[in-house]
Amino acid sequence: MNDQGQILRRRFLRLWRRLRRWGRKRRIRIIYHPKYSSAPTLLPAIDSQRASNILGFLAAEKLVGHGDVLHPRRVRMERLRKVHAESYLDTLTEKDALDSIYGVSVRGKDRDDLFAMHRSMAGGTLLAAIEALESGNTTVNLGGGFHHARRGRGAGFCLFNDVALAINLLRERGFQEKILVIDLDLHDGDGTRSFFADDKTVFTYSIHNHDLDDQEALASTAIALGDGIVEDRYLEAIEKSLPPLLQEYRPSFVFYIAGCDPAHDDKLGNWRITSEGMLQRDQMVMQFLRATEMPPPVVILLGGGYGPGSWRYTARFVSWLLTGNEVVEPLGVSTAAVAHYERLTSLLENGKKERKKKSAADWKLGSEDLPGNVQPRPRLLLGRYSLYAIELATDRLGLLRALRERGFSRLRFEFELDNPMGETVRLLEGDDRVVLMELRLALDIHTVHDATLLRVEWLALQNPRAQFDSRHPPLPGQKHPGLGLLRDIVALLILLCQDLQFDGLIFAPAHYHIAAQTERIFHFLDADDEALFLDLQETLKGKPLGEATRLVEEGRVRIRTTGEIFRWNSQPMLLTTSERLWRARKQRQYDRRVQGARRKDRFELI
Repeated sequence: MNDQGQILRRRFLRLWRRLRRWGRKRRIRIIYHPKYSSAPTLLPAIDSQRASNILGFLAAEKLVGHGDVLHPRRVRMERLRKVHAESYLDTLTEKDALDSIYGVSVRGKDRDDLFAMHRSMAGGTLLAAIEALESGNTTVNLGGGFHHARRGRGAGFCLFNDVALAINLLRERGFQEKILVIDLDLHDGDGTRSFFADDKTVFTYSIHNHDLDDQEALASTAIALGDGIVEDRYLEAIEKSLPPLLQEYRPSFVFYIAGCDPAHDDKLGNWRITSEGMLQRDQMVMQFLRATEMPPPVVILLGGGYGPGSWRYTARFVSWLLTGNEVVEPLGVSTAAVAHYERLTSLLENGKKERKKKSAADWKLGSEDLPGNVQPRPRLLLGRYSLYAIELATDRLGLLRALRERGFSRLRFEFELDNPMGETVRLLEGDDRVVLMELRLALDIHTVHDATLLRVEWLALQNPRAQFDSRHPPLPGQKHPGLGLLRDIVALLILLCQDLQFDGLIFAPAHYHIAAQTERIFHFLDADDEALFLDLQETLKGKPLGEATRLVEEGRVRIRTTGEIFRWNSQPMLLTTSERLWRARKQRQYDRRVQGARRKDRFELI
């Protein structure tokens, strides 16, 4: 058959697959997020486009359509803390934390992109587990399988153990039946085994080249075959060990890490499994699972696979799963090139669990991809804190939990660090990017002699989805009702000052009610301003805060001695966080000066 005939035949098959899909119940869902393909290429062997190549191929061959692709959320910090040690999560805030995990220096934007990728893929495994459990079918996450990550450390390109996270979620949701983890990555699934070493309800099964530890587990099979393995021995080992395990253990749920690094052309592997052998391996596993008395739901994860051709092994396997009996051979260098981006975007827009419609522009080059800006943009807040570190701190303080209890479920932070007015942190919610918090900070070394302060240039805490009412009318400067989390934010800022060894926190309240809300821990920098404020409070004593601040704003407070209307004049307030500054201010007898400046009946209401 000539080339034109081949093209026509392939087009006909694509149309036939689409028609067949209309008439049958969907069995398999694909999990994918654009963040899967946004990580930097730190090592030549790591193909950052592996997941998008697979999805592009499936879309081009009409093997997936609208509703077949689900778009996950990144795993929450709260979930990470349930599985990984607090000390390990802390170490990930350090600037060189990823160097040992990746074996190269990881800095700046690369760090942020890697965190985003790992958390998105882990979120994909969570979504895949829930989808498989609800449907009873097979779900494929085009990422994940981070089997080297342990409770207290990461290793081998693995930051978070997504399988452990997913099992934790399943258990929380009441699924207490037996779970089997089939790990056919080239490397030992040591991290996953360590999580469940004392748990008989989770069986970890791994066939690999070398054992990475000698830890015993109550429910585990670990088979080390050595180097240079060919497919006959590989498939024989699986065939001898897996069916008896399935018959004896009878799992009710299965995670299958279908690593592609045993392949003969893998850039980091040392086995010689052919393309046919890799496909036969995956088919054997699925056929063994389907032959059990009650076939379990299955979550398939990518695991390892290195080099520009590793995506093809998964593509063949998934094509066989989706068609039922046909293997579609991937053609071309990369079927997820620019020509397929709009198709992929369309698939993501129409997934059942994806709420927001994204434009095709999300797949196009942005300004950050273009040359010309050679000045590196800052990536760390105050030169120290990554987005991950800020989210970890706010989660520990309970701020994120408090927001979720208020109905905000899709929270994320973003930085704007190159604004000359100050470094900005925003807390956003949902796909429409509702701003719940906007905090602008700056370093202040001038206001107080020989002291380093953290200045709050701007702080907005708001709930744009709530409405004011007669009992809670807007206060001056408010566009939306507040969140009631001012104390939590102040607590976070105090922690930052202590960690950075700053001497204090300073801000200038724009309105009376802001000063009144913080006066228990903040005091005006100048003793005369503090005395004036205390006199004003005495005059407004007994008034609700909203009414009191409106009296000030409306010019209904008068200075007795002059008869002039009092106008609020924003002056700096200070919270000392270092003993050195506290002693310095005490030595200046601040309290005595305040008492000396007080004036009885300074103000009157009109």
